[in-house]
Amino acid sequence: MFTNMSIQRSFHAGSQRTIQLRVDAQNLFNRQQWNAPNLTPTSTQFGQVTTVALNQMRFFTFITRFAF
Repeated sequence: MFTNMSIQRSFHAGSQRTIQLRVDAQNLFNRQQWNAPNLTPTSTQFGQVTTVALNQMRFFTFITRFAF
């Protein structure tokens, strides 16, 4: 399971102006999702997990928004 996170902060710059800063993080802890273990009893790799089901890299997005 991947952990995603978003943090944002808004600043008022005058009466009708707003600056919003935001950071989005996908796969924050850089974890992998593994396939099921090998269940063939005669295999030398029986019970071992040897492949990755999903290997998504950590990804950050930085966003600045100015509203007027």
